[in-house]
Amino acid sequence: MTYYILKLVLMLALVVGLAVGSLFLLKRYHELQGPKGKKLLRIVETLAMSPSQKLAVVAFGDKHILLAISRSGIVRLSQQQVSPSPNEDRSIDDGASDEKD
Repeated sequence: MTYYILKLVLMLALVVGLAVGSLFLLKRYHELQGPKGKKLLRIVETLAMSPSQKLAVVAFGDKHILLAISRSGIVRLSQQQVSPSPNEDRSIDDGASDEKD
């Protein structure tokens, strides 16, 4: 009986060790495969039209692409070239001023 329990504990430790080792190797593999620089694709904005439909603006390189996303698929609605300017101010100006007269 003791032999059976000892064998069971050893096999359980072996399985747990293999699982942890596999997860470590998988994580290491993904770190090696991932991009190190700037990503080419990013979601700029999304708008939910209904629970199953939404619009999304996706930035890809120097283009903004408007996509309609639904359960039946994804459709490109529009595409626009954008030229990023390093001096461009992306803050929202609501016309309010912090200065007091």
